[in-house]
Amino acid sequence: MTQEQLRSILSENIKNRRKQLNISQSKLAEMINMSSNYVTDIETQRTWVSDSTLVKIASALGVEVYELLKPHSNNEIVSDSAVKENAGNILREKRDELKKLLDYTIEDAIIQILEAEPEYVSSKS
Repeated sequence: MTQEQLRSILSENIKNRRKQLNISQSKLAEMINMSSNYVTDIETQRTWVSDSTLVKIASALGVEVYELLKPHSNNEIVSDSAVKENAGNILREKRDELKKLLDYTIEDAIIQILEAEPEYVSSKS
């Protein structure tokens, strides 16, 4: 990967993540204590960022630094924490579905037993 390619990836990822979060360039600049012109220069590949500025930008955008340097085929950066949260939500939904299914299966089995053994029900009453 060339330096130009890396600069292009970084600028696109910053811009895409900022837009995902619905943050203006001015707001991002304020968050990282830089000028909005500087953010514009980064996003248009006119300037490169220092390590410390890259860390500030990543933090402001809620992602890890490596996520800003990584090529993304769908132009969408999803933070690790968002992936973990989404996975947790899916697991909770599946757990709830399984509980309902299990409850239904147990209830259905009891009904079938009671229907098959009506004398058991009447003798216990």
